[in-house]
Amino acid sequence: MLFQKLSSTVLDSRAKTTVSKYIGYFKRFVLWTRKYSEITSILPCNELHVSLYLQHLIDNSSHYSVVEAAFYGIKWAHHIAGVKNPCDSDFVRSILDASKRMLSRPIQKKTPVDPDIMKKLFNFYNKKSRSLKDLRLLCMCDLAYTGFFRYNELCNIKAKHISFTVEYADIFIEKSKTDCYRKGKNVYIAKLDSPLCPVKILKSYLAEAKIEMNSDMYIFRSLTFLENPIYLCYALRMRNYHIHEQEK
Repeated sequence: MLFQKLSSTVLDSRAKTTVSKYIGYFKRFVLWTRKYSEITSILPCNELHVSLYLQHLIDNSSHYSVVEAAFYGIKWAHHIAGVKNPCDSDFVRSILDASKRMLSRPIQKKTPVDPDIMKKLFNFYNKKSRSLKDLRLLCMCDLAYTGFFRYNELCNIKAKHISFTVEYADIFIEKSKTDCYRKGKNVYIAKLDSPLCPVKILKSYLAEAKIEMNSDMYIFRSLTFLENPIYLCYALRMRNYHIHEQEK
């Protein structure tokens, strides 16, 4: 009775998920050793045999985490058994370190949006047959690109936050990650002599979406589909939730 409790207590020295993971990887090691009659002892196991198993994983795995999990699973099993641990060997440890260099995937950074991407976006969506859904996407992308808006800042723009002059559009941002004093900030979007002009697209969107200026409504809200036999027709939902809240 006490012996059973003792073994259970020893297993509780680690989190159950960790123990389950280690047991699984150690069982895989045991299955591998059964293929070779030369391996006569598993606990303790010879450090050369452990090294060969890790090399086998390096040759057949796509990520370092598999080799690492196997290493710590074998180490844990030997530690629990109270026998000489082959994973304490510098030789075995060096194979683990080498696997990290060999199998670690390089960081793939996201490429920034450039003018060519914006042109392709406009060529695809900015057509005579565009719907309000297409125009909303164009407006959000164009404003985010020219005004350097974060998604959360873009979603929280209300009609009353926007004003137009002859040369630019003034958009007030109530909350911003970079606004240390929580006073809000004004972002000025210049007019451009180009089909990609963000001010022109914004005006077109506000007009087509029938958004009243100076109102407390979010300009980017979810859409509702209106049945029309001739063409796709959308309208903004009347409930005053921004697009991110309604899509949760």
